[in-house]
Amino acid sequence: MWPDTIQGQFDLSVLGVAGYIPTEAIDVSGDSPKQVTMGPTELDILRTPAKPRPLRPDMEAKFRVKAAKNSGAGDSFEKRLADYVRREEQQAAFTFHHIIYVYPAIRNFFREFVLAQDLGHVSEVMTEEFLLTKDPERRLFLGRELLDYGVEAATDSVKPMYAKAYQAGLLHPRTPVEPALLVRTKLGGDAAYDVSLDRLKEKLAAEVGL
Repeated sequence: MWPDTIQGQFDLSVLGVAGYIPTEAIDVSGDSPKQVTMGPTELDILRTPAKPRPLRPDMEAKFRVKAAKNSGAGDSFEKRLADYVRREEQQAAFTFHHIIYVYPAIRNFFREFVLAQDLGHVSEVMTEEFLLTKDPERRLFLGRELLDYGVEAATDSVKPMYAKAYQAGLLHPRTPVEPALLVRTKLGGDAAYDVSLDRLKEKLAAEVGL
């Protein structure tokens, strides 16, 4: 059953992204859906790890065209191919072959919940420096620290369930040992993290009246 509280929904989403697959499922093969209990064979099928997708011919053609146009800037087909393989390996690292994860929606949900956490226990000096500093590197450092506080607060309640599932081997084999690390990873790369930092700055500025 889907939890009523946002915290419960977040906790369940973290476990799902970590690869937890409950034994209960909904069978929709008949005239009406019914709840069933999956056996070991069915669970093993669902837990089949994903594999990186091979490069499609149309994507290869685009890579070659773009690399040729930008060859003077240090671009090459080999570099683009290596970047593609790296991204695919990272994507497959946390997923299963038969389960589709809609990561933009997951990232947005995680971000909004992390940003909603109470950071009142954090030093006011640190918060003010983050808001007022003109040094972009310092702002990035402080922003990441503040986001980490939010991530830790957001994942506090799911830690016991996460640890139990991890120790029982019920999560994806390559999932992080700590839920906070998983959430940090799912907040996205540099561009997505910049969005989170901008949103964090807006929130804190409104709270302190800047």
